[in-house]
Amino acid sequence: MTTTIVRILPDGAVKKMFETRDREAYDAVPRRATSILIVPEGPNAGQFMIDCSPLGPGYEFCLLKFFDDYDQAVEYEKAWVTKHWVLK
Repeated sequence: MTTTIVRILPDGAVKKMFETRDREAYDAVPRRATSILIVPEGPNAGQFMIDCSPLGPGYEFCLLKFFDDYDQAVEYEKAWVTKHWVLK
């Protein structure tokens, strides 16, 4: 069993992590909350980082954590977005 955290704003907008079943339930088109990028150069070259700027104003930054594995970056991204965007 999984837990889904949903926040409904006063204007009716829904903030949550997208799940496949959401397409029909909310008649919604998903959008990326962040971008997971490959570090192109420097000491962390080849690792992955998370750019939060797609979330919009106030989120124009990258998380200062690097990941060797893309899947690790995705899991961290989900937890961070839930805590700092969905619940904020």
